[in-house]
Amino acid sequence: IPEWLTFGKGVVDSEDLPLNVSRELLQKSKVLSIISKRLVRKALDMFNEIAKDEDKFKSFSDNFGKYIKVGVIEDRDNKEALLKLATFASTKMGATTLPQYKERMKDGQKKIYYVSGSSKEAASASPVLEGLKKKGYEVIVAVDQIDEIALQGVGTFDGCDVVDAAKEDADADELSEDEKNAKAEAAKELEDVCAFVKETLGTQVDKVEPSTRLTKSPSALVQPQWGVSPQMQRFMKAQAAAGGADAMMGAMSANLELNPRHPVVLKLKQMVADDKEAAETKDYALLLYDVAAISTGYEVADPAAFAKRVVKLMGDGLEIDDDDDDDDFESDEEKIEFPDEKPAAKQEAPAASGEKAAAKDKKPSAKEEPVVPEVIEPQ
Repeated sequence: IPEWLTFGKGVVDSEDLPLNVSRELLQKSKVLSIISKRLVRKALDMFNEIAKDEDKFKSFSDNFGKYIKVGVIEDRDNKEALLKLATFASTKMGATTLPQYKERMKDGQKKIYYVSGSSKEAASASPVLEGLKKKGYEVIVAVDQIDEIALQGVGTFDGCDVVDAAKEDADADELSEDEKNAKAEAAKELEDVCAFVKETLGTQVDKVEPSTRLTKSPSALVQPQWGVSPQMQRFMKAQAAAGGADAMMGAMSANLELNPRHPVVLKLKQMVADDKEAAETKDYALLLYDVAAISTGYEVADPAAFAKRVVKLMGDGLEIDDDDDDDDFESDEEKIEFPDEKPAAKQEAPAASGEKAAAKDKKPSAKEEPVVPEVIEPQ
């Protein structure tokens, strides 16, 4: 039986198996090949029967769902049958299969969309989904690496392409003529801004362009057609580190998309027009990139520099100098006086304890008269 079916247990009764069993016989026996295919078919029939009961199928998916997804990846002969049984989380349902998703597709929707993330909440809040949510589209959420690998290899399901919503031009076929014209017009208006941001970021991004998917966020990072999601990049880095090849795993550039209608982007446009060489303009562009990276699940390359830019933005209009703390420290240090360094004449002698010590240390003053004891004569 295939590896994805190893969780199944059973007994096979066959009269056609030869008594002498060897490795060569197991590899070349037609009888064993037929038995294997029939076992897989029997198992799939049993799983489809379980799928008719919602409670039983939920329990089955919770316990053996990952095995089914491994079968989607490895078993090409039964891929279509297994895809109907594989369950995934989505933005509208706790768990759904691809046939169930297809039944809920909106009129005019041509593709099945999915997005990966560290959790369902984080993936659902990704800015790359804003345009799809506005249209009311449901998006499958790939939380585990096995979910993303399985969905990447699907290609098409029942006539619909299965695509990553975080890839460039993922919704290109869904755009209307008005949206396409608006994108072309925005590209002309933001030509200088995109060129400036690309020059500022350098190799951190592959290209910078206006977005048609963003409705609320100012920017977002998306992967090229053959790029790898941030979730998969972390998985690959962990695998490379485990194999001792961490140095060979470098960062992968993504595309930066800007929302041409967002006030933040419009402010950057004005800053570029006024003085694009100013340090504030470059910091603003870098901060726009950092915000896009964090909101779409990427790691910030330089957290310290990002924190400084945020603090500078928070203190806009305030006089903040990075060197003030050092100057204050030095000035305070100069004013400190230690008791050991004072002149000895100014030091006070410690007070003696007890009345005897006080009388012993006390010296009579010159103006004081000596006390004469009174003598009493005997009568």
